[in-house]
Amino acid sequence: MAIPLRPIETSFVGRERQALVAYLMANHALDAEDAAALNLDSPATRRALDRLIERGVVRQPRPDRYFVDLNAWADDADDRRQRGVQIALGASGILAVLVMLLYAR
Repeated sequence: MAIPLRPIETSFVGRERQALVAYLMANHALDAEDAAALNLDSPATRRALDRLIERGVVRQPRPDRYFVDLNAWADDADDRRQRGVQIALGASGILAVLVMLLYAR
């Protein structure tokens, strides 16, 4: 049986995403004036940066310079947390229905 690579890749990109934001925050790249350069040496880092830019968390005021929009970062974290809760509730509901169906026999 083949192992799907998508979850592994997504997890790795998630770590890259956190590392990029942590790097920018550590370098005080929190507005356009203080934008910092990034080392985009791996495809995973590039994909993570593209996703962050797409979600508005990281902005690019000049070529090869990036900064974190803290409001967008907080909103993104809230969205991810809310999505996780919805998934957990849905999975719990499905599991509860399955258990009830199995005990009803």
